[in-house]
Amino acid sequence: MWYNVIRILTRDDDIPSILIKEVHNLFKTRGFEVDIATAFVNANGLRIIKDLLINGKPYLVTSNITKKAYDWLINRRIEPRLYDNLHAKLYIIHNDNAYIALIGSSNLTKRGLTVNFEVDVMLKGEVTDSYYEQLLKIFNTIWNASRPITKGDLALIQRINKRVRDVVIKNKIMRIENEIIKLLGIDRDAIIKCRSVNTDDRKQCINTIYNKLRRLTQGNTLPEQAFRTEISKNAHIEKLGRLCGKAPSEWFLGVPCIMLYVAYQLGSSGMSYRTGISFYEDVLTNSLNQASKIKGVKNDVINFITQELDRVRNDKEYREQVIERKIGATILPLILALPRNCNITVNKGNRKIKIRSIVCT
Repeated sequence: MWYNVIRILTRDDDIPSILIKEVHNLFKTRGFEVDIATAFVNANGLRIIKDLLINGKPYLVTSNITKKAYDWLINRRIEPRLYDNLHAKLYIIHNDNAYIALIGSSNLTKRGLTVNFEVDVMLKGEVTDSYYEQLLKIFNTIWNASRPITKGDLALIQRINKRVRDVVIKNKIMRIENEIIKLLGIDRDAIIKCRSVNTDDRKQCINTIYNKLRRLTQGNTLPEQAFRTEISKNAHIEKLGRLCGKAPSEWFLGVPCIMLYVAYQLGSSGMSYRTGISFYEDVLTNSLNQASKIKGVKNDVINFITQELDRVRNDKEYREQVIERKIGATILPLILALPRNCNITVNKGNRKIKIRSIVCT
């Protein structure tokens, strides 16, 4: 006979590792059921707990799932079900004797389980306790009210997700524009020209921003925290200011100053790129070479650039995100560092922005 164990978990606790370890200790490898009711599921989240799904008997209900996640499950003969307006995040792993449950804010995504700041409660006990009975009753209620996911459901979910992503991208771009206007003291009309289909308008916009940045950096007035974004969570501020010419800020949009220096050097040398991602990859490669040679650069900086370069080269999904969703926090600040003699061609369709080519002469 053993008593219930209740534990509070956050991102810092490595939720997936703890959950998998607890399941292994309690149930060994097989002979358990996995009941999951969560608002959102993607393929990266499934891969994190794939051992539980493959070794156990899974039942999964959601209100939102990506096509990659759906295909991943179907290929493993796991049929997810749909429950409209589900917002719960409930995970129950159990057999005839004991159970482990996770209740909180973590969706079945990589960000939900490892990146976002989430708070979850883990319970462990015997199946005779009241917590287990209540949680299982809740899950069964959701499961019984759910339905199989049809092709029509999946198509509708993808359309809704696309619209949501487009709104998020648009809002992020607007926030960046507002920060640029506030920081540089330029009027909104100059920024609007960056969205124009006219090449001359776009060049004028970029030149306006670039020239203003040059004047600010030469005057040592660029704020230290200018345009810091989420990417900076993965790195630490280092003393790299000396590598950036006259730029006093060590970080710009969360990208190391050394990357801005490298971007300018690549442009000055007349390098040309067929895609924005190839430009970003070259900046990372050269930045890694530079940083590795500089005495005093901490391993955190080198590790950050190394990991980013590896993801850009090997993770197709991440490459697409860098191009379509993270342009403001990655490629855009590097473009702003280019010399004037660089022409940037942009494709804008379906409310997505892609850098098609960068040609420097």
